[in-house]
Formats: sequence, C-alpha cells, structure tokens
Amino acid sequence: MSDFTFCFLLSVYANETSSNLEDCLSSIFSQTLRPDEVVVVVEGEISSEVKSVLNKYAQILKNFNICNLPKQFGPMDYGLPSCLNYGISISRSDYIVRIDSDDINSPTRLEVIKKFINQNPSVKLLGSSICEYSENFSKKLKMRAVPEFHNDILRYSAWRNPFNGPSVAFDRLAAVKLGGYPQVASNEDFCLWASFIKFNLLTYNIQEPLVFMRAGASIIRRRSSFRYIFGEWQSLRYLFGISHFTFTQYIFHIFFRTFIRILPKSIINSVYVNFLRK
Repeated sequence: MSDFTFCFLLSVYANETSSNLEDCLSSIFSQTLRPDEVVVVVEGEISSEVKSVLNKYAQILKNFNICNLPKQFGPMDYGLPSCLNYGISISRSDYIVRIDSDDINSPTRLEVIKKFINQNPSVKLLGSSICEYSENFSKKLKMRAVPEFHNDILRYSAWRNPFNGPSVAFDRLAAVKLGGYPQVASNEDFCLWASFIKFNLLTYNIQEPLVFMRAGASIIRRRSSFRYIFGEWQSLRYLFGISHFTFTQYIFHIFFRTFIRILPKSIINSVYVNFLRK
C-alpha cells in the first residue's frame, strides 16, 4: 500500500478576519491525523490581528509555511488563482488538500482522505459533501451533496460544479501538468476540475460532509456582484474553450446563471435553499 503525503493549502488576503482564520487553522491543528505540510499564501497586506493568528500556528504546527506575495493583479484584479498556483508550486506533498480560510474542517477529514487515497491510488481528484452554516456557525443551514462516482460526476458537470471547492483534495503533480488554476475571475476551481475530467483522470466524491462551510447572506452578496457575474462569464468561456460544454450548454449557462445573479437576493437565497441544497 502506498503512503501519500498531504498538504493543506489556503490563501489569505486583506479582507480576512482573524476569528475566521483562527477557526480554520484550529480545525487543521485538531485533525486526528496531522498533515505533512500546511501552506498559507498571504496576498498583499493583512491586518496585524491576522498576522498574529498565523504566527501563533507557525509555532505549534510542524511544516507550517507562510508565503507572502504582493497583491496579485489577475483578471479583474482577482488574484486567488495565482496565489493557489504558487502554493502548489512550493509544496512538496503528493496531494493538495484545499480549504478556504473562513471554513472549518471535520476533525477526521485528513484521516478519511488519506485512507481513501491509499486504498484507491488511481483517484486523482477527491471531494466530499459539505454542510453549510450561518456566518457565525450558530445555525446549520443545508447540506450540499455531490455525485459519488466518476461517470456520474462527468454527467453532472455539464450543468453544475460536481465538487464542493473547499472539500477537494487533488494530486499535486497532475495539477501542475494541467497548468494549475486557470486565470479566470471566478469559478477557477470548476475550471481546474474540468481539466482533470478532460484528460480522463479518475475522480470521486466521499458521501459524508468533511467540511463545514460559512454561508449565509455574505455569499449571496458576493455572487450577486457585477464582478462575480463578469468573472463567471470568463470561466464559462474557458470551459467552452476546452470543450467541457457544448455550444448549447454554454449559451444556456450564460443566460441562466446571469438571470439568477440579477434576481433579488431574497429570491436567490430561496433558490439555493429549496432547489440547490438538500
């Protein structure tokens, strides 16, 4: 049996809050199986409170790497793809385990992932279900389940992102060979997953929630902004360009997703709760 190594990767930027980051890093520190490596890519200037949280965990976590980058001016000044690609490039682990800096890992997340990958080494991209909570984690909202097996993931991906981004672990060298996260202004994760699928790399979703995601009103506001809408057009164009979407699917996504984004926020929230989540 192979014994792969695993790196938690997250990015932090100016809008990060120290309390959210503390929750995230604490959930890494509290794993039943410690990661081989943690890489935190800091983009631009951050608050002294956030720096203090990072320095705290640098003292207590082995192989905790803080990488400081200047503000990344990607498409529409969206620097996350560049930051994540840099983190992938400096990691020395076999698998990258993604987590957003305001979300929380299940205590057994890495243990479950490592056991699965060691038993199924041909799987190069692995996700899971997630549970969504209110912004302060005081209320459980909904669970987002995703298709389990590769063929079901392939079919589902023609219409929706078949992975929950903060739940994904992927083969680092495979991602490097695919060019990493594309330079688009939103949905860069879906674009990378589509490249794994395009080159017939095996995928799977664990059918239990391994990440607890901070959702609520703020995520609706972000996804209703014009910056997000224009960024989504970029990612849809990218997916069509690599033949992940047919022309008909591409046109459908452009009109349907734009229509959803410009609805009143109360209606968008109702659509998410009643139709897009369990």
